[in-house]
Amino acid sequence: FNVTLSDTAAYSIHNYQANSPTITAGVVQGTWQPDGAGLSVFNGLDASGTWSLYLADLNPGGVTTVSSWGLLVTTVPEPSTLALSVMGGLGTLLLFRRRK
Repeated sequence: FNVTLSDTAAYSIHNYQANSPTITAGVVQGTWQPDGAGLSVFNGLDASGTWSLYLADLNPGGVTTVSSWGLLVTTVPEPSTLALSVMGGLGTLLLFRRRK
């Protein structure tokens, strides 16, 4: 698997086989919903620290091996903070223009 997990993805990673996954060189690709709780449960938490990954191979037979895994945390500025900054800047510009 080489996937991105997103609460807004169309399908759950749990049932990826039923949803026409993109498979490149035997590797499942794409953006999928996480299985279980959504990622929003992590909003506001510190991303530093120890992380654990739980995988379950529920198919009988064969052996599945995880050769590596990584975690990329992307932070996004709060919309209200960005909006306040922009509005404050525009308000300041308007005040200076009116005084001239």
